[in-house]
Amino acid sequence: MDQKFRCPVYKKCGGCQLQHLSYEAELAYKTREVKDVMERIGGIKGVEVKPALGMEDPWRYRNKAQFPCGMGKSGIEFGFYANHTHRCIF
Repeated sequence: MDQKFRCPVYKKCGGCQLQHLSYEAELAYKTREVKDVMERIGGIKGVEVKPALGMEDPWRYRNKAQFPCGMGKSGIEFGFYANHTHRCIF
């Protein structure tokens, strides 16, 4: 496992795409994304977006997950999709 990342399949999976950023940079990125969507898609110019709230331990949480399954080396296995694909990472 690459010591820089907590997840052993980070570079293959599409589940945690921001793990290469520091947590502070991740929160700033998410704040910018909300502002961009409000302006670009919502058509609301000059919207004030408050900074994203962080958490004490930002690991091992999800508010939604899909677990595709398929035949693996040990029979039926569950995993995640590789980023921008329908290929399973087990």
